[in-house]
Amino acid sequence: MFQDHGLFPHRDVGDNVAFGLRMRGDAGAVVRARVSEVLELVGLAGFERRSVATLSGGEQQRVALARTLAPAPALVMLDEPLGSLDRSLREELPGELRGIFRTLGATVLYVTHDQGEALSIGDRTVVLRAGRVEADASPEDLWMRPATPFVARFLGLRNVSLGSVFDGVARTPWGAVTLTAAMADPAAGAGSNGERWVLLRPDAFRPRRGGAVRGTVATRLFRGDHWRLTVAVTDAPALDVDARWPHIPSPGEPIELEVDPAGVVLLPSPTKTAATLTG
Repeated sequence: MFQDHGLFPHRDVGDNVAFGLRMRGDAGAVVRARVSEVLELVGLAGFERRSVATLSGGEQQRVALARTLAPAPALVMLDEPLGSLDRSLREELPGELRGIFRTLGATVLYVTHDQGEALSIGDRTVVLRAGRVEADASPEDLWMRPATPFVARFLGLRNVSLGSVFDGVARTPWGAVTLTAAMADPAAGAGSNGERWVLLRPDAFRPRRGGAVRGTVATRLFRGDHWRLTVAVTDAPALDVDARWPHIPSPGEPIELEVDPAGVVLLPSPTKTAATLTG
């Protein structure tokens, strides 16, 4: 299934969906029944005689999906299927697509550069870098425990830096942050002392006088349900901070922050991932 739909403009919806079935040599009655079945599956029941030129972008996308699914393939590959749609449709369709794929029970390879799409649709998510697998995990594991600094940054989690871990505390360029008991436990494999990549999630910060992180608000962007702050910290990389507080500081204001230990993630040691922040 192509990003630009690839529908035949001279054929109506029914003929578009029936194309693969007819190429396969299915009988007319079988074709008509299957076309009706898949159009109902994608929410376009009764659209058989509609011209594709009269359809909205989302409806055309559904026709393209129906055409792909009509021959009942064992493997479906979708190449940036929502890339040409507007934002509202891109937020609406992933849930519907996931439901359709589960109904079919087919294996689906979904290629996208949109991290949100990948995490919301897939049962298993693979991150590729220069043709090599950088991570392969469930969406939840990928998000909660990125395999490398590259994966974390690819997911939009940019607060990654080398730190020194000792006795349940990670000392980072932004300040010393406490680890959860589970993260600090060497028996769990995560809390071994020494040099580690440390990730601070953007939603881990709370304003508090005397907090471990001290800086100045450089920018703030309204994101609907929160503000995204960029905080400049002396002699350290800038921090992304998601603020859902009663008072949101303006650019230029000083800020002191504490870090919720639950929002601190230790990534593999730099001996394994030293090259992951380049390229």
